[in-house]
Amino acid sequence: MRLSVAVVVMVASLPGSMAQTVVGRYDSSDAVQYVLHPDGDIVYIADGAFGVRVVDVTNVPNAANPSSATTLLSTISGFYAKAVVMDNDYLYIIGTAGILYKYDTLNAKSSPIKTGESAPDSKGSATAVVMMPGGSVVYTCHLLGISQYDITGAAPVAISGGPTVTECHDMVVDPLKERLYALIEVSSQQYVDMYDINVLYGLLPTATAYNTLSNNGVSLSVSSDGVACFMTESAQSLIMGRCDVINGVQIVEPTSYPGLVGVARHDLSNRVFATTTDGRLVWYDMRPPSNSITYMSEMSIGGTGERGLGIHGDYLYMCMGGYGLVIVSIIPTTPAPDTSAPDTPAPDTPAPDTSAPNTPAPDTPAPCS
Repeated sequence: MRLSVAVVVMVASLPGSMAQTVVGRYDSSDAVQYVLHPDGDIVYIADGAFGVRVVDVTNVPNAANPSSATTLLSTISGFYAKAVVMDNDYLYIIGTAGILYKYDTLNAKSSPIKTGESAPDSKGSATAVVMMPGGSVVYTCHLLGISQYDITGAAPVAISGGPTVTECHDMVVDPLKERLYALIEVSSQQYVDMYDINVLYGLLPTATAYNTLSNNGVSLSVSSDGVACFMTESAQSLIMGRCDVINGVQIVEPTSYPGLVGVARHDLSNRVFATTTDGRLVWYDMRPPSNSITYMSEMSIGGTGERGLGIHGDYLYMCMGGYGLVIVSIIPTTPAPDTSAPDTPAPDTPAPDTSAPNTPAPDTPAPCS
C-alpha cells in the first residue's frame, strides 16, 4: 500500500489543439491497471491487495468535484489484482501466482460473477494481460516470459508452447493486423517483439526482433495503424520507433523526470501522454518515426504513475499508485480550420424571356350590312 499524495489540478493548453482538466477520480491506494466497459459507464480497476474495484463513471465529467463523478458499485476480492482485460462480456483478471480469473458481467455488470480460474502459473506473477477482441486466447506477461490461455470454457486453461523469453515487461495487441507486441528481455538485451496471432489456436510463431533498447523497458503503446511504437524505459527516456518493420528506426527523448511509466498515444492529435513516478502527466508531440519528439507541457496529478494509462474518446484514464484512478478531459478547444470551398451565392440574374411577344390583333371594323 502506498501513501496518498494530495492532488494539484492544473489546466495546461496545447497550442491550438486541446486542454487538460481533471474531471473524475476514484480514490484508491493500489490502482495499477484498469479496463473500461464497452458501454463506457463502468470501469474495472485492478487495485492490488484490494482486488478489483467496480466503479460507475456515468457522472464524468465533473471538473468542480472530480471525486463525486465516480461511485463504487462493488469489489471483487480474494486475491491480489495485478491486471485486467475484458471482451465479450467477460472479465479476465491476473491475480496472485499468475492465476487467471474469469468473471461474467453480462448478467451482473455492476457485480461480476466468477465462472472459474486457471491453475497457478509456474512463471509466477504477471504484469500485463491482453487478448484479441473476439478472440479465444488470453496472453499474460511475466518476468519469466509469456503465457497463453484458452478461455472458451468456464475456467481458463493454459496452452503449452509460445516464445521463450527471460523477461516480459508489457504487451499490447493490434486488432487490425492481428499482432501482439511484447516489450521483452532476452539475454540481458531489450526488444520490442511482434508476433502474428492465430486467433483460433492461440499459437505464437517465432518472434521478430524490432530493435534493442539501452535499458529495461517499462511500458509499451502502439499507434492505431500499427506503424509506431511508443515506449518508456528505466533510464527515464521516452522512445518512439517503427513497429511495422524489422529493426526500425528509433528516436530517444531523454527526460528530466525521475522516471516515465505509463504511455498512450492520442492518434488524432499525434500527442503522446506519459505518467511519471513523481505523480505527473506529461505530453509530447510525436509524429511518425524519422520526425522529432517535442515536449509540450505537463500537469501535476499525485501518487505514482503506473502502467494503466489509456485514451477513450475525449478522456484519458490513468492509474496513479497511492492516489487512484484519475480521468482527464482532452477535448479539443480549437475547432479545425474550415478548408471547404466558400459558399458563394450565384449572381441574381433574371433568366431571359424567350416567350413569343404579346402582339394585339388589328382593330378591323366589321363591314356595314
